[in-house]
Amino acid sequence: MYFFSGIEDDETYGPCVVGRGGARNRMGHLELDAAIMEGNELGFGAVTALRGVSRAVSVARRVMEKSVSTSGKSGKYPGRVGDSALPGCGLYADNKIGGACCTGDGDEILKYCPCFHAVQLMKQSET
Repeated sequence: MYFFSGIEDDETYGPCVVGRGGARNRMGHLELDAAIMEGNELGFGAVTALRGVSRAVSVARRVMEKSVSTSGKSGKYPGRVGDSALPGCGLYADNKIGGACCTGDGDEILKYCPCFHAVQLMKQSET
C-alpha cells in the first residue's frame, strides 16, 4: 500500500498512469477508480469516478473499513461501488449457460461472487 502512495501523487512518473498522472476522461477530467480486498475477513471496498483525489485506493480502504452501504441506504459514501455494478457479484451472464442476479446484503455478496458461482453450477449440471 505505502509503495504506491508516492507514484499516485507524482504526475510525472514514467509509464505508470495512476493517481494524478492518470489518463483524463473525454471531458478532460481526472476520475479515478480503485478497489481493495483483504483476504482474512474478505473485506472489500471499491470506488469509482472519484475527482479531486490522488489516492483513490486510500478512499477504497476507508470504504472497506468504515461503510456497510452498497445502494440506496442513507449515509452512503460518494463514489461507493456496490455489488449491483460488479460482474459475478450482482449479476453474471453467459449466453451458452444462463444468467443470474441477486439481492440482499451487498457487502456479503461482494465477498463471494454468488452470481458467477450460480452460473458455473448451471454449467456443471449440463455436463
